[in-house]
Amino acid sequence: MLKLEKEINNILPKVIEWRRQIHQFPELGFKEFKTAALVTDVLDNLGLKIVRYPDSTGVIVVLEGKKPGPTIGFRADMDALEVTEQVDVPFKSKHTGIMHACGHDFHVAILMGVAKILSSHKEDLEGKIIFVFQPAEEAPPGGAQELVKKGLFEDFEIDRMMALHVARDLEVGHIQITPGYSSANTDGAVIEIHGESCHGATPNQGVDAVMIGAQLVVALQSIVSRNVDPLDAAVISVGVLEGGELDNSIADKATLKITIRSLTQKTRELLKKKVHQVTQGICQTFGAEATIDYQEGYPAVYNDEKVIKHIKDTAAKVLGEDRIHEVPQSNMGGDDYAYFLQEVPGAIFLLGGAFPDKENYPHHSPFFQINEDCIIHGLRMVTSLLQNNENEESGI
Repeated sequence: MLKLEKEINNILPKVIEWRRQIHQFPELGFKEFKTAALVTDVLDNLGLKIVRYPDSTGVIVVLEGKKPGPTIGFRADMDALEVTEQVDVPFKSKHTGIMHACGHDFHVAILMGVAKILSSHKEDLEGKIIFVFQPAEEAPPGGAQELVKKGLFEDFEIDRMMALHVARDLEVGHIQITPGYSSANTDGAVIEIHGESCHGATPNQGVDAVMIGAQLVVALQSIVSRNVDPLDAAVISVGVLEGGELDNSIADKATLKITIRSLTQKTRELLKKKVHQVTQGICQTFGAEATIDYQEGYPAVYNDEKVIKHIKDTAAKVLGEDRIHEVPQSNMGGDDYAYFLQEVPGAIFLLGGAFPDKENYPHHSPFFQINEDCIIHGLRMVTSLLQNNENEESGI
């Protein structure tokens, strides 16, 4: 097993530099032109095959080992968010209203560093490594689905996938793994209620869209409690209810915007069916009509048991067993990495990036930061994971 600690330490300052450059010049989903160019420039002339699909900012980098073995993929998402950065750092975003507020700059820089290190060790590596620099994780329908449709898995015959995500609430030098589901199906809907306007003093002469919308808020948010197994996980939340213009006029139109989260495909289909049934039933009861724009978002991420074990075993040797946190699913967020895991087995783990001495703001906050001390641990973990089959011992 290769011992790469010296090489990791040598490249660390450069990885930090790349991370800060990416942070300073963030780009939104499907517009990661400078980020993709940086990846290509850094990894060019290293004996790696670089593939660019037409009309895509994604970058696929192929490292072919000299020994037979599986083909392993590792994903790093590249896009930033429409957030105005409020953190005063020397490498603060220069693009007004755009910020790396989720840590994707770390993901890209770490994977660039790993690719550069391992490119010098082709003679010792088994199989192929596919470094996937993916666009638009934050921009549904997402860049992962785009790469799948363009032929990523057919072109490179990937056997399994891995990914990491930095975590602001996990101590540096620690990782978190979640067997099974680690994110949710992230669907949503926009419901428009069409009633009939009249004077507020004579509501019997109209059809009150706002009142019907209020009834729907309660009914929609009751679907889960009375239809979903209490041991399952699901949520329907009404984020927007808009309607009306005057205080003395019955509104003829109201709009609801809802988010719908679930784990299993069975529950996903049940919630879709119930949202339609409840909406149409209540609107018909009160004499209104409804249109429903139901939007299926990212599917749930399901971490494969064998790949999770590989990550856990590797972390035990690289970081120490006491730095591994194995937890059940802890939130109902989403990640389009799920599209990759619909194609092949895989898993994602969290890399601790908390500051010990100041507030760690949530992901997507304008005050979001990740501790750069996590980078060396990311390099150690990913170099070990990718040079190593699941049945072999890990090391750096």
